[in-house]
Amino acid sequence: MFINARCRALAAATGLLLAAGTAVAQPPASAGGFAIVNADGSLGPSRDVVTVFHVGTGIYRVQFDNDVSGCAANATLAAHTGRSTVLPGYVVAARNDNAPNQVRIYTFSTVNLVPADFKFNLVATC
Repeated sequence: MFINARCRALAAATGLLLAAGTAVAQPPASAGGFAIVNADGSLGPSRDVVTVFHVGTGIYRVQFDNDVSGCAANATLAAHTGRSTVLPGYVVAARNDNAPNQVRIYTFSTVNLVPADFKFNLVATC
C-alpha cells in the first residue's frame, strides 16, 4: 500500500497517470489560442487571450496568457456584423520577438494599400 501511494505521488508530480499499474503520459497543457477582434480592438469570443492593444490604425497586439513564440499564427479578415457590403483588405500576422506572449496584426485596405481598421479572427496553433 505504501509503495502504491508513493507511485501515485511520483506520477502526479511528473505528469504521469497510473492506469491499471501502467504509467501513461498525460497530454500537454493547451497552448496557443484564438481571438475574434473587432475593428476598434475590442475582444470578442476568445480562448487563452488576455487582452488586445489597438496601437494605431490597422495595428494590433494580441496578448495571450502563454508563450506563442513557437506557434503558427493565422489571421483572416472577418465580415462586419450588419453591413450589406464587404470591404476587401489584407491582414498580416507576425510574432513579436520582444514579447513571446504576443502576436502582432496589421490590416490594410486593398483600395489604397494603407493601414485600415478591420475586424479579424486570429488562431495561434502550437
